[in-house]
Amino acid sequence: APEPRDYVAEMDTEERLAHLETEMAKAAENLEFERAAKIRDEIAGMRTP
Repeated sequence: APEPRDYVAEMDTEERLAHLETEMAKAAENLEFERAAKIRDEIAGMRTP
């Protein structure tokens, strides 16, 4: 079994994207726009080959 710290790294890419999109929406809802922008940039980086 993977070490707990490896869980996120082992996460399926689509699952990770869905998680990040949820976190981005929560951040924006809470007016945490800088955090939402960082998450958006991370999502964009994952989608770029």
